Amino acid sequence: MEEARYEHRVRVAFKTDIYGTFRQSVVFDFGAEPVLVRHLCVDVVPVTDADKIKEIKK
Repeated sequence: MEEARYEHRVRVAFKTDIYGTFRQSVVFDFGAEPVLVRHLCVDVVPVTDADKIKEIKK
């Protein structure tokens, strides 16, 4: 017997007035274990520093 498959789309919005690194874990609990965890990370920097951040992440 084939398992049922479901697709869910989740939109996450983020807004800040300050620079920094922001981390958040999102846990999806569909009523039975295991749960699904997704880790989000946003780096907010001045436009003039964007190239520096790209180099650091390489």
